[in-house]
Amino acid sequence: MAHLDQIKSQYGVHEALALRAPKSTNVCFDGGALCSDYEGYTLLKPRHKDVSLTPGMRDKIVAALATWFNTNVQTISKFFDEDSIEIFGRLRQTFSEAGETVVAAGVVTITARDARDASYVRYELLVDRNAVYRNRPVDLQLTTCFGQLFQIFLIRLPAAPALSISAPTVVLLASIHKCDVELQDQDLDFHYYRNMSHLDLVDITCIKALVGRVAWDGWWAIIDRSGKLSRGHFEDVDEEDTHEE
Repeated sequence: MAHLDQIKSQYGVHEALALRAPKSTNVCFDGGALCSDYEGYTLLKPRHKDVSLTPGMRDKIVAALATWFNTNVQTISKFFDEDSIEIFGRLRQTFSEAGETVVAAGVVTITARDARDASYVRYELLVDRNAVYRNRPVDLQLTTCFGQLFQIFLIRLPAAPALSISAPTVVLLASIHKCDVELQDQDLDFHYYRNMSHLDLVDITCIKALVGRVAWDGWWAIIDRSGKLSRGHFEDVDEEDTHEE
């Protein structure tokens, strides 16, 4: 038993090696209907209901919600309330065979010295390649990014005809500190970075996989175990070119 306790402490696996039925850590969402887009994602404790946002983060969330509901920040602000936000510390991807659990580094502290840092992820964004040109049309490109998951936000919105919401709705967002990837090995699918970049705020469905890291000569090498075959593909199809059979 002493050896078992030592292993638990060293590797931070108290729950996994507990000699009793584990406590349920799944969260029941009351007062809101999860969108079907979130099927396969589960939020896990720790859970914080008393949330105080910085002005910068509040602005990011409002802007993200405005994009989500295809409206402007003034309209979203009428229905957005900080009291309706909760922050979670873990995200489990139940749609994958591995059932990977990602840790939010801004909420959960990894105390075991040899524990694997399970906060780094691969995520995908649609980026407008013409964003810096004011008069050019939007040209969206699916971009693969890597970063450290920082916080997970559960946001409850009331029924609002102005947002085309007929019932109370839940939106799940994640703040991710992006890795500034400078080098890539296309053959091994390794990605190398030395510094962190800006903070992205994305829908949790943008998070595709947990990734590993290895320190190498002043760099960090990102190892994506999911491989290239699991990467998404975005094709912008003109509505005029589509038809039903």
